[in-house]
Amino acid sequence: MTTNLSECINVEDRFLFNRIGSEEINMYRCVMRYGYTDLRNEHEPFEVVVVRRLREFVADEVLVPQENNVQSGGEIMVEEEDCDGVIRSDNAIVQAVDSGIVHKQSI
Repeated sequence: MTTNLSECINVEDRFLFNRIGSEEINMYRCVMRYGYTDLRNEHEPFEVVVVRRLREFVADEVLVPQENNVQSGGEIMVEEEDCDGVIRSDNAIVQAVDSGIVHKQSI
């Protein structure tokens, strides 16, 4: 684990996710950052927050506008197969959490 002395981290910037490997693997890396004055939400377990943010990340991967997905009116085209991929990934995340398959590695 590395320490970076920051007083406060914006809530939107606390969890940084990226996919490791192909979509079929459903493996993600998460960097969590808190400032030394930031308070954790004691009403919601930390693990629940991490899983919720991961699920949001997976959904956002498809919904982030790409040049070829944006129509002239600004509407975003999402292919059905992309939605199916999000559903498969989301189901895999829920199944892994329910099965207790979560690995933590500190750097």
